Amino acid sequence: MIRYRKPSIVLAMILTAVAARGGLLLTGNTAGLFQPISNHYATMTNSVDGSNSSFRPGLPVENSFKSGVQFNGSNFQNIGDGDTFSLGLVTYYNGLSRIGTSSGTSSLDFYLNFDDPAVGRIYLATVKFGIDATANTASRLTPDIFTASFLQPRPIWVGDELVKFTINGLPTSTSVAENAWVNLGNVTVTVAIPEISTYAVLLGMVAMGFATLRRRYSGTTEA
Repeated sequence: MIRYRKPSIVLAMILTAVAARGGLLLTGNTAGLFQPISNHYATMTNSVDGSNSSFRPGLPVENSFKSGVQFNGSNFQNIGDGDTFSLGLVTYYNGLSRIGTSSGTSSLDFYLNFDDPAVGRIYLATVKFGIDATANTASRLTPDIFTASFLQPRPIWVGDELVKFTINGLPTSTSVAENAWVNLGNVTVTVAIPEISTYAVLLGMVAMGFATLRRRYSGTTEA
């Protein structure tokens, strides 16, 4: 005897699964880890959880500080489709350094740590930071140029949802005066999660298919 599951029950199960989509809310924090570098004059630090990381090249002159890039992560909570949250705080430091010691590049890997859904750390993107140091004289201090280049993240699976993250507000070039620092506080991430309407056409096709099955199997429950 072969029994067929009622098509209406199967359709209801699919409708329930699709309805769950688009309602995903994300909670967690951002993290950044600088990749290893080979620069005799540079120091690099990465906290274990990636909440604080820095790349600081150069030998500073007296009464100044090392140039470089500092990253501090941030938290996000109940972020859904179309929402934007802070990637963290990126700070450019332009200290007065000895000639030939402060230029350099380094790459920072960005991650998202998810507490809800509890999927842990997921790689987001890599940003290559560069420092184009300028020569200075006692009478003229010329700003240095800090650069950032990266590719937008590809869609990422968060649990069983494919989510698109877009990084905003990270300029490709930033001028920083000597013996000063600049905070890039407007670097954000925008979330795109497929809405239920995305699957309307698919649902229509599924409904038509099951309507056909119901007509075919009506009155035929065993063979």
